[in-house]
Amino acid sequence: MNKSRTIRQWVSVVLMGVAAALVGASMLTYTTSDNESYAIALGKRVEQRLAILEDAIQVASSSENGTWLTLEGLPSDMVVYRYVEDTLQSWANQFPIRSDDIRSRAIVRRLGESRGDAVSPLADIPENWVFANHGPKWYLEKSYVQDDVRIIAGLEVVNELRAGSFNGVNRSLKLDDRYSIKPLSTSVGIPVMVGEVPLFKLVSEKIDVVSGGHNSALQLLAVILFIAGMMLWLSAQPSVLWLTVVALAQTAMLVWMYFRGRHAGASAQIFSPLVYADGSVLYSLGAVIIINTLIVLLVMDFYIARWTLTKETRRKNSTAGKALLLALGVLITVGIVAYFFLAFRSINVNSDINLELYKVSRLTWYSGLVYLSFIALALTVPPMVQMLSPLVHSLFGIRYDVFTVPARALFAAALGIYFVSLTATMGFRKEERRVDVW
Repeated sequence: MNKSRTIRQWVSVVLMGVAAALVGASMLTYTTSDNESYAIALGKRVEQRLAILEDAIQVASSSENGTWLTLEGLPSDMVVYRYVEDTLQSWANQFPIRSDDIRSRAIVRRLGESRGDAVSPLADIPENWVFANHGPKWYLEKSYVQDDVRIIAGLEVVNELRAGSFNGVNRSLKLDDRYSIKPLSTSVGIPVMVGEVPLFKLVSEKIDVVSGGHNSALQLLAVILFIAGMMLWLSAQPSVLWLTVVALAQTAMLVWMYFRGRHAGASAQIFSPLVYADGSVLYSLGAVIIINTLIVLLVMDFYIARWTLTKETRRKNSTAGKALLLALGVLITVGIVAYFFLAFRSINVNSDINLELYKVSRLTWYSGLVYLSFIALALTVPPMVQMLSPLVHSLFGIRYDVFTVPARALFAAALGIYFVSLTATMGFRKEERRVDVW
């Protein structure tokens, strides 16, 4: 037993040492010359993608006007619209816009029309490459005019809602997460040249893990290793003192991340209100994940030290003290359950994250993150109930075990039914609201 405890202590020290080394490595800075060479390399990659799009433009302009535009193998990050006499005749992929009407003549909007501007933002695209914005996406766009045919083409550069990416940059451009792409009007950054013409700026920022910037993967790994090290140390030394130290350290770390996330802005999509937001507390999906993680870690801490706490309770507390502790434990458990229901429903209502498991094609990285976080949160309820068992037995003489096979099966079935029924119901209501809008 002592040997096992010693091994856990040493492994804990090693993990926390590695975490400290990773934090130090993540603080390394990059010189201006590094950034300039990176901008040159990015410009070359953009030129290669635009060359593919230029070929598609030539095919679109030379094909028969009366036939549907066919561009075999056109990448999904490229869009080509073909207009004949200012009327959209055919297209390959689509821009995220509500109107494709590029006619310049005055248009009288119909009474009750609520579908946005009558004239498309594509009407002003010039015949040279420009960096243009359409909602959450940024494109390099140009138009090509030949007789009565007009081709409008675009290469997606940034998608601010892209799942699994900190900067939202098109993966084909192979841009490191420590960089972001901004318009030329941005006061900082290095211009990226395409054909000796600056089109946008490359911005490098040194930001911590919650901001999703410079070396964020190293910092996130450091946090995980440090927390794992503290949990291992607590398992080897499950005293009230170390329980307090570990719980306070974890709380301080995650509370700091929670408040830093408020200032992350567009540099970390998981903290963006465009993904999810519901008030000042649940201000983003990242905030919800941090709160869930803190609850899970604290419950795990107390569960690891449960036997020490049980001995202390039996030795020091009177019947009234035990009753007070039982009431507090029940209140905390009910609070966790209430928060679980409210937060999960809030994400269903206030975001476009697909949580309907039967819609496989619409599942994203965010969907998996939400389910992983809330399943972990739900799994804190049985340990909380089990930790109250000694108090219940001492006060009422009742014994129970929530970790029996039937109890675990019942809990798993109830959790699965809840997830499926709520997501299906809320998904149906969302579709109804979309139908009402249209």
